[in-house]
Amino acid sequence: RRGGHANTVFTLIEMITTIVILGILSGVVATFFKPAVDSYVDVANRAELSEKADTAIRQLSRELQTALPNSVRSTTTGSTDCIEFLPVVAGGRYRVKPNSTGGGDILDFAIQDSAFDVLASEGLSAIVGSGQSFHVAIFNLGTPGANAYNGDVTATIDTARTTVSPAQAIRLNAGKQFPFFSPRNRFFVIPDHSVIYHCRNNGIYRSTPVIAATAPATCQHTNTETLVVDHVTACSFTYTPAVDQRNGLISISLQLSQNNETLSLYQEVLVSNVP
Repeated sequence: RRGGHANTVFTLIEMITTIVILGILSGVVATFFKPAVDSYVDVANRAELSEKADTAIRQLSRELQTALPNSVRSTTTGSTDCIEFLPVVAGGRYRVKPNSTGGGDILDFAIQDSAFDVLASEGLSAIVGSGQSFHVAIFNLGTPGANAYNGDVTATIDTARTTVSPAQAIRLNAGKQFPFFSPRNRFFVIPDHSVIYHCRNNGIYRSTPVIAATAPATCQHTNTETLVVDHVTACSFTYTPAVDQRNGLISISLQLSQNNETLSLYQEVLVSNVP
């Protein structure tokens, strides 16, 4: 009996000793592996932030580069938390001289013209028969008398009668006498809305409000807003207007934070001012 009792006590001691040793080993192993695990988590968080920021910057840059020349503007208060522009969806060159046989429909700047031939274009086929509202813009300077936001240099396209085959021709809903001709005979096609990027509520939001003559006092348009990127802790848009034969410059500062990780990006986007 005493021998059996001694064996039982020895077995319990062994179990307790084993548990203690395993606990010590677990602590040692955790001490060595914790930095590696923490480093992996940190790298994963930084990669996620970098992906979000890079995607947002790419979208912003790509869309800003398609802005109608001289259409970029900020709020009337001069806030740097948003920026507005008119997106270009198509464009080309209009006819200014008859063809070799004396035919062809030129765009006449001396009258209220309602149609003209297109000699070369890009993206025009996408709007034909779309049933949506688009406008042709010619030589937008963004100044009084030549401002697309005011409708000075734009006219509504009749997409039902505009053609790309067998010949390209733009038809307007009504006659329009454009105030200025383009030295390069260029026209642009824009939708009936602008695009606004707005920093607020720890995110960057994109909205598409109806074109308004006056720059907004606030960029919030909740009825059309979509979230571009979240976890934004700071961002700003600074526009340096262009001068003749030069590009305008948009500076974008963006900071994202998540799980104690912070990533800051700065991007400069050139926008053409050649109408």
